[in-house]
Amino acid sequence: MAFIGPIEDRLAIRELSGAYGYASASADCEGWLACWAPECRWITVLGDVSGKPALRRQWQSLWADWVCVAFSAEIGSIEVDGDTARVLATTSETVLLKSGGLFKLAGLYEDRLVKHHGAWLYTERRHSALFSESGTANPRAVT
Repeated sequence: MAFIGPIEDRLAIRELSGAYGYASASADCEGWLACWAPECRWITVLGDVSGKPALRRQWQSLWADWVCVAFSAEIGSIEVDGDTARVLATTSETVLLKSGGLFKLAGLYEDRLVKHHGAWLYTERRHSALFSESGTANPRAVT
């Protein structure tokens, strides 16, 4: 794992990660979508969705079952190459379900980013679950 590239870019990428987590915890779909490039792809155990309209539908589907979520990520690697970057991060999520149960998930994100009009945005987030714990059998509780 490495931290390569200008410190300003690496800081902006860390701020993007923070904005993504805060938007998730705040149930802010617009703030969450603002973290993504126009051409984007989100790959999770729930499927492979591309483009902001599909991401919005996925978000709405998840939040149909959720009361709130605590999302945090710790970046383990940032490699900036011009206007693109690769990032590796560990994640921890706890979701309070409308059914009353809790769903907990630990995972890894492998990310690709682009500097779009001066701002770093996700072009691809590939999530791999490390382990999960569920108070219910709701498979839709995974991000």
